[in-house]
Amino acid sequence: MKRYRSLAAWATAGIGLLLVFLVPTGTPARSALAQTNGPVCGPMDVAFIIDDTGSMGGALSNVNSELASILGDIATASGNDYRLALVSFKDNITVRDNFAANNAAVVGPHITALFPFGGSGEPEASDEALNTVVNTLPSAGRPQNIDFTPAYRAGALKLAIVVTDARPGGFDDTFTAGADDVHAHTVATQAAALGIKVSGIHVPGGFMATTAAVLMDYASTTGGLYRLTAPDGTGAGQAIKDIIAACGSG
Repeated sequence: MKRYRSLAAWATAGIGLLLVFLVPTGTPARSALAQTNGPVCGPMDVAFIIDDTGSMGGALSNVNSELASILGDIATASGNDYRLALVSFKDNITVRDNFAANNAAVVGPHITALFPFGGSGEPEASDEALNTVVNTLPSAGRPQNIDFTPAYRAGALKLAIVVTDARPGGFDDTFTAGADDVHAHTVATQAAALGIKVSGIHVPGGFMATTAAVLMDYASTTGGLYRLTAPDGTGAGQAIKDIIAACGSG
């Protein structure tokens, strides 16, 4: 079911998007990261939650172009005390890597191997993919390949980075206002209670205002960041670097 927001809602979202373009992407943390060989953020657990549907080719390519730098930044910012997880989604969920110590050499090639295809139209299961990571969900009873386990470490900086161009639609490939957006916010509040900072990287597509509102809510609810890429996905890799440089904090 496709729904359209009022002109006033579009205008409000448009102001938010304009502010994103006006605010410089550089942060003091990035300068610190570039000038020190010591940890900036401390121990880090970073979960990449990536839309790999057919419309995400440009963004995936851009992330891959920056991937070596992204992984190097995580190692440096954490003092080489990090764990990575990788979850991709369409209308289902694929747990590709669970958290493991210093596992960039494993996760990096799996990010590179993500191939944009499918999706059966918009929306996608971004809310449920985040739910899997935040709540360490098993696969039983869900269109999810394996259990997501273990959970984030106590005492580590907990980051979740969602990259998508679509509204959240659960597993039924339908966005219902007042239901799917509310569920997404509920997952965000659960993340905040666990100390997980959720950042949203928004690749512009259809339903801009609604998608932006959900990703902005993830960030504002949890203390994460929101970043908007170019329509072709350019800037997705740099957006991840910005999030790491800021230790995930908005």
